[in-house]
Amino acid sequence: MNAQNVIYTKPILIPKKHIDYNKWSVIACDIFTSQLKYWEDLKKYIGSAPSALKLILPEVYLKQGNLAERISAINAEMQKYVDEGLFDTIDSGMILVERSTKYTPRRLGLVVCVDLEKYSFNIADCSAIRASEQTILERIPPRVKIREKALLELPHVMLLMSDPEFKVIEEAYKSPDKELIYDFELNMGGGHIKGYKINNPKAVLEAFEKITTPEMVQKTCKSGQGFVLAVGDGNHSLAAAKVNWNNIKRSLPADQIENHPARYTLVEIVNIYDEGITFHPIHRVIKNVDVKKLVSRIKTEFASEDGKTQVIFNSKDAIAVPIPEDPLDAIESIQMLLDDLKLEDDSISIDYIHGEENLREIVSSNIDSAGIIMPAIPKEKFFEELASRKVLPKKSFSLGEAEEKRYYFEAKFIK
Repeated sequence: MNAQNVIYTKPILIPKKHIDYNKWSVIACDIFTSQLKYWEDLKKYIGSAPSALKLILPEVYLKQGNLAERISAINAEMQKYVDEGLFDTIDSGMILVERSTKYTPRRLGLVVCVDLEKYSFNIADCSAIRASEQTILERIPPRVKIREKALLELPHVMLLMSDPEFKVIEEAYKSPDKELIYDFELNMGGGHIKGYKINNPKAVLEAFEKITTPEMVQKTCKSGQGFVLAVGDGNHSLAAAKVNWNNIKRSLPADQIENHPARYTLVEIVNIYDEGITFHPIHRVIKNVDVKKLVSRIKTEFASEDGKTQVIFNSKDAIAVPIPEDPLDAIESIQMLLDDLKLEDDSISIDYIHGEENLREIVSSNIDSAGIIMPAIPKEKFFEELASRKVLPKKSFSLGEAEEKRYYFEAKFIK
């Protein structure tokens, strides 16, 4: 069953009801990448309980070495959980998610599979599922290493759809043809989450088939084919899934390509018009840098610009600096400047931080570091900007605050 050959219903795994869901579900691996304490506190809280934490590799650990050992432990834990029968199967292949946080009362999403053949992170491709930001190619290989021998995948990818009339996800939420299958509080301040099994996925797929993308989007490609979904979160994880599938596909007989489990990846689709979807900036932390020289460089580079932002150099102090007034132009220009600085001095490191409070905490605890507060892009112009620019600058936006990022819960076989 598929909608426009993009969305597919494949069996979804969820932990059995006797498992402590509060300890099972954990935040996306690419959050709090400069805050080791968050992950260590989470690890201590979970203890010996079954948890998605033991099936993922938080990126905060990527620079600590022992990558092969960590991946081997993850693969072993996956096999153990499957052998012990810790999962139930949702055969309908579609779960509606209702999330609330301290920032927003409700956000709806649809957990379902998409076809990786319909996705590309190459901006020259006219794919139905489009990467929204520049893909940092060096970030893909470690993620592919994690996937290549994994039995399961756990999704934190979120895809955006344009449904201003609320015909798909919101109608499914109103429908009585759904069944509550989980309802619990998320750990570490993540809010509350409910999941409903969609018993009649065909109705949702038919509604999705009626969605038309904006006129600007349809003109993106010479063929007239626009994109129907754009990556909101998890761009590099989706890119890794694509690379892994391409690697697998090369050795497959032609008759096994269509139904191979690695071809279809689990995501959460959200409507950009959902009031619970908010766009936040992703700030920059620059470590091992001379702050005075950094500020001087920015002021010189953008001397004639009318926009303003702040460079934070400890938890209390900040200096106003000029930046381009257009948010996307500002993000692109600042990123180019930072990339140039790193080329000039490879001891400099750049990290991407969700939330201004987290930014200040990191800068205050790291000597010779500075934080740049980045501008937010307006979500109402997202599809139009993506269509005209083909791709947005890397790390241009975040769906919600750090604590609002997707928590792992569902899983899917990829072998």
